[in-house]
Amino acid sequence: MKYDSHIFTPASQLVFYGEQVFNNFKSKVKIGFQDRKEFIKESVKFLNLINTLHPFPDRNGRTQRNIISMHLNYHGFYLNWDRIHQWEIYETLKQSFEGNHEPLEYLFDRNLVEIDPSHT
Repeated sequence: MKYDSHIFTPASQLVFYGEQVFNNFKSKVKIGFQDRKEFIKESVKFLNLINTLHPFPDRNGRTQRNIISMHLNYHGFYLNWDRIHQWEIYETLKQSFEGNHEPLEYLFDRNLVEIDPSHT
């Protein structure tokens, strides 16, 4: 499906591409991340793939935030969504979708907080 010059995954291909996206990312998680910068870079790629992996041009934000938040929490971080304006996440995701991941990486870097293990 095409919306505002963006192409989303057709419903008939969701299972096929979904398995590829999640299996590919799962193998990356098993290998591990060298440092925070690589972790952010790979997490942004994952979020971008999740953004593309749906058949609808709108109303996918909550699902995306939940999936990426679970990933971040698993690795000891959370993204402070309260400090991010809706227009900023929309704009940085749009740029990431178009191949420019830097604004979304910067957004993550500014708002990614390490979870204090003593509070879990």
